[in-house]
Amino acid sequence: MADSWTPVLLCRASESAAMKDLSAVARVVSVDIGNDELILAPATAKGARDAAIDDIAVFRDAIGYVASGVKGETAHAAISALWEQRFGAGTAPALYPLREEPALAVVGRILSRSMGTLRQRNTGLMREIGLLRTTHDQTQAAFQKLETFFYANNRSERIPAMTLSVQRGNRPLVLEDGQDIDQRLPIDSSGLCDVAISIARKPRAGSGTLIAALMLHDSAQVAGTWEVEAERIDAGWLRLCLDRALPAEPQTATLRLTWLGEGTLALNASFFHPDPRFMPLPDAPMLAMQLWKYIPDARAMMPAEGTATSSPRAIERWNIGARHFKAAVPLDGASAEDVTYSEAFGGLMVPPSGTTPTVARLDRAARAGVRHLFGGIKVEQTSGPEVEFAYALHPSRARTVGINRVPAFAEGLMSEWHALPVNEWSEHHLPLAIPLDEDHDLFLLSRLVEGGHSDTPPAACFFNIVAQAGTGEDA
Repeated sequence: MADSWTPVLLCRASESAAMKDLSAVARVVSVDIGNDELILAPATAKGARDAAIDDIAVFRDAIGYVASGVKGETAHAAISALWEQRFGAGTAPALYPLREEPALAVVGRILSRSMGTLRQRNTGLMREIGLLRTTHDQTQAAFQKLETFFYANNRSERIPAMTLSVQRGNRPLVLEDGQDIDQRLPIDSSGLCDVAISIARKPRAGSGTLIAALMLHDSAQVAGTWEVEAERIDAGWLRLCLDRALPAEPQTATLRLTWLGEGTLALNASFFHPDPRFMPLPDAPMLAMQLWKYIPDARAMMPAEGTATSSPRAIERWNIGARHFKAAVPLDGASAEDVTYSEAFGGLMVPPSGTTPTVARLDRAARAGVRHLFGGIKVEQTSGPEVEFAYALHPSRARTVGINRVPAFAEGLMSEWHALPVNEWSEHHLPLAIPLDEDHDLFLLSRLVEGGHSDTPPAACFFNIVAQAGTGEDA
């Protein structure tokens, strides 16, 4: 209802002239019957232009039917029957005969009665609004529980949305101390969860800090901020991750990058965009980027190679997925032809050739804070010997550059061997006594069981690996 609500009084068309005194306090609408239907019309002065009648508005605002004579009173019964056929039982306006009373006195009685009815209706509406709010809160709580369950049990990865590949013919964009650039993203923000930039060369340790901010133009909000120290930046892709994908409402998004420090930061470039709004610097190519999306406004499991925002929420689970598998390093004589990522199986193939382990290393796959690693294992063939699987961890800082040897693993940082027949799958676990205090490399090991032999190395597969955080009190 509008703020300036005007009540409606109904009358028979032939009696509308007698209602002229009511027009100061109410809108008078004449009602008659034709072809078994109600005919509503404005009761206007002779010669005046008729205003359009909105049947629903009349139904909403009608407070009574006024009759100035016996014929009008008699017509009320038939009008009420058709009214209730159209608008529902019990909705017909009450009859108010004018008889010998002044018209305005009748209106006073009508309004007094209507106000009482309105108060009752408002009380009922407030009660229903309270019930609706309770139902809304219960629904929101149920969705929160569903999201928590989904996040805790789902292992799906964030979905690649677009890649702007490095164009080697374009020189890197170099950021100096205090300099910043704004890169408008070539996709909208709906469901956006990750943005990766390509680092041309590793900055000198301790030389500076990269400050990144993802900004939404339409709402003037900052969706996420990141602070990455130089020692945590390597050449290659630096993936900046949100804990929760952005809402479904699409907005224009911009990534602002600022370098603070003594040295410089070189960022790989992609192609030139004809629209200057997409140029991070005047006449410069776009930054090389990779973009991911997920279910809008839902939490997504953090990728192990991702850098979380500076928000206080602690990361609970990391997904060790395709990006790590594709970058796996074969050790101790194993070749890149042996250790490969399988698109068909969605995992890393580490085929053993004997009882000496075949080993693959996933660099910095286990982040500081990890307490438990687990994931799927399977021998993807129908016949052959049993295969044993294991996980192991070693500090990333202790890795010897250029020497791909299996290190000595500290006590408690290697799992038991898990024997598995061919064409069966299982889940392998490495629980830790205390959470990791720094980033570790993850080693995936496979070997034939003692006495086993195969002319062709079995197709041993590691897949769906999850690193779970925990405190000293967690199980």
